[in-house]
Amino acid sequence: MLIKIFKENPKSILLGKSFVIGLVLLNILGCNNQFLTLWLPSNPVIVYSSSSTIDALEEIRDHFSQLTKIPVELNFGSTATLATQIIQGSDVDLFLSADQMWADNVVSSRNISVKRIKLLGNKLVVAVPKKAEYRIKSIEDMLDSSFRVLAMANPDSLVPAGVYAKQVLKNLNLWEQLSPKLVYGENVRTALHYLETESVQAAIVYRTDALASSLVRIELELSSELHRDLQYHLVLLEQGNGSDAAFHFFSYLTGEESRQIFKKKGFDFIAGTKVSQKTMNDFFFSLD
Repeated sequence: MLIKIFKENPKSILLGKSFVIGLVLLNILGCNNQFLTLWLPSNPVIVYSSSSTIDALEEIRDHFSQLTKIPVELNFGSTATLATQIIQGSDVDLFLSADQMWADNVVSSRNISVKRIKLLGNKLVVAVPKKAEYRIKSIEDMLDSSFRVLAMANPDSLVPAGVYAKQVLKNLNLWEQLSPKLVYGENVRTALHYLETESVQAAIVYRTDALASSLVRIELELSSELHRDLQYHLVLLEQGNGSDAAFHFFSYLTGEESRQIFKKKGFDFIAGTKVSQKTMNDFFFSLD
């Protein structure tokens, strides 16, 4: 039938070629064209991520889904809590851990081969309410009696932000003196909320969390030499390893547009650096 049409109307050959070329171009230019949505998955890509990445990851998700029409479901919380849920069998495609050890633990406990990279770096800071009249020039200033209540994420629950903060205080020989003043948040965003509501006079939080709030100001950035490497590891889990959509989002998180968003939110973008394996024994030893 097509041959007969082409013989009767040679111009239709050109139209046919144009149609084929058009389909190829649609495929090359990206999946955001409505024509291609017929082949896109209906199930969302499920991502578990540290609560400290909320602002950045929600913006990245929106850009990605607008571009590809692929739905992404984000679940935020303490890295320790999310990792435990994954280990216990939660259906997850990607895990963005604020700590290398929890990423190690998830991978080893599931006994699976996955794709994994170091994605981000961050800093610990001491922050105070934005309108506070007092200043903090060194962490030792918080020993003053005028500072009665300080906040941080809970190290006893192995929340990474709390673990890092405890390491800083122990390495400065301030842990025993400041412990009575400390109140713990279940994650770093909870500790930040205590500060925003002026329930505490200062808090040790991630730089990115302090920058995300218009109600606090950063007084002091803590040296990275006082705690182990503060790195976020992105893991493509077994479930996501079989999903083209999950792999596309994994790749998008390491790309230029995501880099710009992460850096705008205050993260150090370190995607592509090699992962060195450690053991959970190293993790628990660091808390002693």
